[in-house]
Amino acid sequence: MEIFPTAKVPSLDPRFFDKARALQLLDAIEKHTGLVKTASTSPDPVSALLTALSSMDLKVNIDLGELIKKIQATTEDDSLSKFARNANGAREEHVTIASKERQDSHYQIDISKDMVTKHSKRLHLVSMYLRDAYLGRYMIKRNFFFLGDNPADANEMFEDMVKRANNIKRRYYDDKIPVNGIFAEIKAYTEGLRSDVEFKDAE
Repeated sequence: MEIFPTAKVPSLDPRFFDKARALQLLDAIEKHTGLVKTASTSPDPVSALLTALSSMDLKVNIDLGELIKKIQATTEDDSLSKFARNANGAREEHVTIASKERQDSHYQIDISKDMVTKHSKRLHLVSMYLRDAYLGRYMIKRNFFFLGDNPADANEMFEDMVKRANNIKRRYYDDKIPVNGIFAEIKAYTEGLRSDVEFKDAE
C-alpha cells in the first residue's frame, strides 16, 4: 500500500518546446525590425532563414507563412528599388574627409554618374564636386559627358574618381599632404580629365 501515491506527471509533447522556441524567434523579430545580417552563401534570405531554423533542429509546427511573406516582401522591395536606381546605370559615392584640427573644415567629395539629356542628346554625366562641409559651399564642381553608347569610359572615370578621392583622404590622414592640399590635388586631378563631349558650362 502506498502512503504517498506517486504523482503522475503528464508528458509534454516535444512539439510544445519547438513551438515555444519558434514563438520566441518571431517575438524577437517583431521587436527588432532593423536589418539582420546573416553569414550565408545563399543569395536568398528566405532560404538562409529556413536553413538556419533547420540547423537548430527546430520542427516548427506553427505557420511561418506570415514571417516568410514579410521577408520576401522586404527583399523584393529592396531589389526593385535597386533595379530602379540602377536601370540607367546611375552610381553615387561620397567620401568625407574629417579635419584633424579643430580650426580646419571637413570636406566632402561627391562623385556621381547619371544618364542625362543635354542639347537633345542622351549622355552619361560623371561629376566630381568638392564641398566645404562646414559652410556647405562647393569649392570645385566638374562635370564630364560621355556619349550614350559609351558607358564603359563613363564607369571607368567614375571608379577612378572614387579611387583618387580615397587616395587623397588617406594621404591627408597620413600627413603626406596638408589640409589645403586636398583642394589643390582635386583641382589638378579634375583639370587633367577629358570626356567625349565638352560643354563650356560643364564646370
